[in-house]
Amino acid sequence: AWLAGRLSSRPFGRCVIDSFEMSDRDSACTERIRQLKPDLQIRSIELNTEGLLNDVLIVNRELVFRFAKDYRAKAALESEAKLLQFLDRRLSLLIPQPFLVGDDVLVYPLIDGDALTRDALKEASDEGRMHLAEQLGRFLFELHGVAGRGDPANDLAMLLHAYGATTVNLILGHYPEGRSLLKRARFYSQAIELE
Repeated sequence: AWLAGRLSSRPFGRCVIDSFEMSDRDSACTERIRQLKPDLQIRSIELNTEGLLNDVLIVNRELVFRFAKDYRAKAALESEAKLLQFLDRRLSLLIPQPFLVGDDVLVYPLIDGDALTRDALKEASDEGRMHLAEQLGRFLFELHGVAGRGDPANDLAMLLHAYGATTVNLILGHYPEGRSLLKRARFYSQAIELE
């Protein structure tokens, strides 16, 4: 029941948010969501176009619809869906649990909480930052212990890029194995700046 069947291929750009005016965005994406979940009553849609690979629509603050922007994103969504299924119940933090996987879309229930932005991290108390560092360190330790794919230094590089060295050092206090990855992570983080 994890996969509610494979959906037929859809042309890219159907719901690529940046190519539509605001009213057209809502209309095109609402139509696409209705095709995927005809029984869903849409009361609200929040658009998030910050992702490199996907456009994200949060419907009714309940469901997340991620639409691939191009062929690379399509392949990444398929891999991510398989990885999420594999990781289900193997990690202590909640992770998305897709119930609909299509050629260009991934749908799952919204996990309640706030985005971990740099500003949110700055505004958190010292105790709050330590708690987040502990959670992220434990998560990375668990993830790298079971996933066995890719270079774990990439994850640290993304954290360095997004949150800075001070935060990553706090995280490494709860993920000691990560210290051996730090040199590569710094290199990867600098490469992100070049993209």
